[in-house]
Amino acid sequence: MRQGWRTGVAWLTGAVLALGGHAAAQQLRLPPDMAYTKAEGSPGKVVFSHQFHVAVSEKCTTCHVRLFRMLEPTRQVTHADMEAGKSCGACHNGQMAFGPTEAAGCSRCHVGEGKSS
Repeated sequence: MRQGWRTGVAWLTGAVLALGGHAAAQQLRLPPDMAYTKAEGSPGKVVFSHQFHVAVSEKCTTCHVRLFRMLEPTRQVTHADMEAGKSCGACHNGQMAFGPTEAAGCSRCHVGEGKSS
């Protein structure tokens, strides 16, 4: 019984480190890039890369569950929400990361038709 407890503690410690540590987080099996529906007047669809954002933020919990639910992906994000500090705008506010009103930032999120990243 005692050996099983130690194995469980070792596994749990490894899982916590994997979620919180940058190098270990890179080893997580991350979801594929997620394409958001192109809104009318948009310069192109938005493709979100989990791999890129985990490398920057180091933790899945930076966004999940505070901003986004994992099992119910958000399919629509508006500029109005972002400018109000919601969804992507919690970090993309012009201070932590480029903001939604910066013209040079448009092409960093919006990709042209036919591109995937």
